[in-house]
Amino acid sequence: MISLWIETKVKGQPLKIFEGFNENLFRALKPPVMSLDVLRFDGCKIGDQIHLSVGALGITQPWISIITEVHRDDHECYFVDEGKQLPTPFFTWKHTHRIRKFDDYHSLIIEDIQYTCRPQFLEKVLSPLLKFQFSLRSSVYLKFFS
Repeated sequence: MISLWIETKVKGQPLKIFEGFNENLFRALKPPVMSLDVLRFDGCKIGDQIHLSVGALGITQPWISIITEVHRDDHECYFVDEGKQLPTPFFTWKHTHRIRKFDDYHSLIIEDIQYTCRPQFLEKVLSPLLKFQFSLRSSVYLKFFS
């Protein structure tokens, strides 16, 4: 299993930022070199589903995630999406979207990602690409929340 952790410091408190995690933000977070069609976006509550068509180089595959856990308080908010139907080569996917209070004026948005691939050697091959892809989200978060 590979773990990725990416932090972005933004203005605002966790509960307010959590409210901004909606379909508009999700669409804005699309990686620049991938195709991504949002087929269904229920929200960020337990049991909500996100259905996507993702692709590159003209090949698209379905991706379905379900929100399995949610927590909200003044110091930290998060929700977890877990992949139920994943594109090749992903075998498992767990993405915790964390928002932690940094100080009275700022919070950290944390991408906490764990995944496995089949075949397993692709986990390490994809790790730097995914790290780069998710680091691009920082500029979107800064635009939306600062």
